[in-house]
Amino acid sequence: MKQSLIAKLTSAVQSLNYPDVKILVQPPKKPEFGDLSSNLAMLLAPKLKMQPMQIANSIADYLIEHNEDNFLKSVEVAPPGFLRSIKLSTHGIY
Repeated sequence: MKQSLIAKLTSAVQSLNYPDVKILVQPPKKPEFGDLSSNLAMLLAPKLKMQPMQIANSIADYLIEHNEDNFLKSVEVAPPGFLRSIKLSTHGIY
Protein backbone atom coordinates (compact mmCIF):
# COMPACT_ATOMS: atom_id res chain seq x y z
CA MET A 1 0.00 0.00 0.00
CA LYS A 2 2.70 2.52 0.99
CA GLN A 3 4.99 1.44 -1.84
CA SER A 4 2.19 1.81 -4.39
CA LEU A 5 1.48 5.35 -3.19
CA ILE A 6 5.18 6.21 -3.23
CA ALA A 7 5.34 4.96 -6.83
CA LYS A 8 2.39 7.20 -7.75
CA LEU A 9 3.95 10.20 -6.01
CA THR A 10 7.26 9.52 -7.77
CA SER A 11 5.45 9.48 -11.10
CA ALA A 12 3.77 12.79 -10.24
CA VAL A 13 7.08 14.41 -9.27
CA GLN A 14 8.74 13.25 -12.49
CA SER A 15 5.81 14.22 -14.72
CA LEU A 16 5.59 17.67 -13.15
CA ASN A 17 9.37 18.11 -13.65
CA TYR A 18 9.95 18.55 -9.93
CA PRO A 19 13.35 17.61 -8.47
CA ASP A 20 13.88 14.24 -6.86
CA VAL A 21 13.44 14.09 -3.10
CA LYS A 22 13.01 11.21 -0.70
CA ILE A 23 9.29 10.51 -0.61
CA LEU A 24 7.83 9.39 2.68
CA VAL A 25 4.24 8.46 3.39
CA GLN A 26 2.79 7.61 6.74
CA PRO A 27 -0.54 7.15 8.43
CA PRO A 28 -1.88 10.48 9.70
CA LYS A 29 -2.04 11.08 13.44
CA LYS A 30 -5.83 11.23 13.28
CA PRO A 31 -7.63 8.44 11.41
CA GLU A 32 -10.24 10.87 10.08
CA PHE A 33 -7.46 12.37 7.94
CA GLY A 34 -7.38 9.31 5.69
CA ASP A 35 -5.22 6.26 5.21
CA LEU A 36 -1.90 7.95 4.41
CA SER A 37 -0.32 11.41 4.26
CA SER A 38 2.88 13.01 2.99
CA ASN A 39 4.86 16.21 3.50
CA LEU A 40 6.31 15.90 -0.03
CA ALA A 41 5.28 19.43 -1.06
CA MET A 42 7.09 20.96 1.89
CA LEU A 43 10.27 19.10 0.95
CA LEU A 44 10.01 20.38 -2.62
CA ALA A 45 9.15 24.00 -1.74
CA PRO A 46 12.70 25.26 -1.02
CA LYS A 47 14.08 23.55 -4.12
CA LEU A 48 11.35 24.96 -6.36
CA LYS A 49 11.09 28.33 -4.61
CA MET A 50 7.31 27.89 -4.59
CA GLN A 51 4.65 27.83 -1.90
CA PRO A 52 4.05 24.31 -0.49
CA MET A 53 0.28 24.65 -0.97
CA GLN A 54 0.74 25.36 -4.67
CA ILE A 55 2.98 22.32 -5.04
CA ALA A 56 0.64 20.10 -3.00
CA ASN A 57 -2.33 21.16 -5.11
CA SER A 58 -0.50 20.37 -8.34
CA ILE A 59 0.50 16.93 -7.04
CA ALA A 60 -3.03 16.21 -5.78
CA ASP A 61 -4.48 17.26 -9.13
CA TYR A 62 -2.03 15.00 -10.94
CA LEU A 63 -2.84 12.03 -8.71
CA ILE A 64 -6.59 12.43 -9.25
CA GLU A 65 -6.24 12.99 -13.01
CA HIS A 66 -4.02 9.91 -13.38
CA ASN A 67 -5.98 7.53 -11.17
CA GLU A 68 -6.89 5.13 -13.95
CA ASP A 69 -6.54 2.09 -11.70
CA ASN A 70 -8.84 3.64 -9.05
CA PHE A 71 -6.19 3.10 -6.39
CA LEU A 72 -7.06 6.42 -4.74
CA LYS A 73 -10.47 7.30 -3.41
CA SER A 74 -9.54 10.90 -2.55
CA VAL A 75 -6.62 13.25 -1.97
CA GLU A 76 -6.88 16.52 -0.08
CA VAL A 77 -4.41 19.28 0.63
CA ALA A 78 -4.04 20.88 4.06
CA PRO A 79 -1.94 23.85 5.22
CA PRO A 80 0.91 24.38 5.17
CA GLY A 81 1.19 21.90 2.28
CA PHE A 82 0.39 18.40 3.44
CA LEU A 83 -1.05 15.83 1.09
CA ARG A 84 -3.49 14.44 3.56
CA SER A 85 -6.75 12.63 3.62
CA ILE A 86 -5.27 10.30 1.05
CA LYS A 87 -7.92 7.64 1.07
CA LEU A 88 -7.34 4.42 -0.76
CA SER A 89 -10.11 2.64 -2.57
CA THR A 90 -10.93 -0.91 -1.59
CA HIS A 91 -9.06 -1.88 -4.74
CA GLY A 92 -6.01 0.02 -3.50
CA ILE A 93 -5.98 -1.67 -0.11
CA TYR A 94 -5.96 -5.23 -1.44
